[in-house]
Amino acid sequence: SFIEDVTDEILKLGLFSNRFLERLFERHIKQNKHLEEEKMRHLLHVLKVDLGCTSEENSIPDAATTGPKTTPLEDE
Repeated sequence: SFIEDVTDEILKLGLFSNRFLERLFERHIKQNKHLEEEKMRHLLHVLKVDLGCTSEENSIPDAATTGPKTTPLEDE
C-alpha cells in the first residue's frame, strides 16, 4: 500500500529529518497520482507525527530544520 511503501523507504534509509521526509512524501504523492491526494497527505502527516518529525510551520518545510519546537506535553 501507499503508506507501507513510504514507511519502508524511510526505515531502509534510516533518515528522519523534516527536509528529507518532505521530499520523500512529495515524490510518493507524484508517483501515486491515481490515489486521492488529500488522503495521502493526511496519512503522511500521521506518519510524520508517529516518527516525531512534526513542525508547526508545515507550509515551509525548510523551517522545520532550524530548531526544536515545543513538545506535545508542554502546556501553553
